[in-house]
Amino acid sequence: MTISRARRRDVAGPSERCPHCNNEAGTEPHRELRYRCRICGGPRVALNAPAALLGPRTEEALRLAQRSRRERVAWRAASLALLGFAAFAITITLFVLWATSAGALATTLSALLLAAPALGGLWCALKARRRTQSIASALGEAWRSGARDVLEGVDREFTSSELARVLGLPTAETETLLAALNVDDQVFARVTDDGDVAYRARLPARVRVEAELPDALREDGLALRTKDRMER
Repeated sequence: MTISRARRRDVAGPSERCPHCNNEAGTEPHRELRYRCRICGGPRVALNAPAALLGPRTEEALRLAQRSRRERVAWRAASLALLGFAAFAITITLFVLWATSAGALATTLSALLLAAPALGGLWCALKARRRTQSIASALGEAWRSGARDVLEGVDREFTSSELARVLGLPTAETETLLAALNVDDQVFARVTDDGDVAYRARLPARVRVEAELPDALREDGLALRTKDRMER
């Protein structure tokens, strides 16, 4: 993932607390993570909006991505170690078999023994690849959740270009995030008079229904609820 030089930021503020090391540190661009912490290197969702803070769901997704990164390093190291050992053992075994003119039985047994570390290395490599997929999935969830945190934390509508500036992402990627949130019914979209699509956080169903009621009906509903409490 390449981020244009114009979108790179190195800032720190209330919304810039790292969920991994808990330091208020700036971020720097990263090819895979989009942004990472300048201190611990963990994946970050960098918000250029002081009023918006990352929610627990966003931070948990970032922590999951970081755990997957650590596990991927371990699996890759195990894969390299096993495959390196297998390559070395195969070389030595082939030389010994050639020098001693070993028979078919010895050759077969040697091949079976050497297959174990080689297969183990391939299995570890597969696990590392799956961790890469887990990282991408967790980061996708983190950025979708981060976009929702901005919309919920700032009481106003955002166009995709405005939200892109807050998130430090290209507009096309921000539109993809908003489309996913809109499909999941987590944001509300409307077309403005200028023809732009504006987004805001979708209110809970009860709040949304009451907000659409006339003032007289809302007051009657409040009176009925108060009367019910008094009767109880």
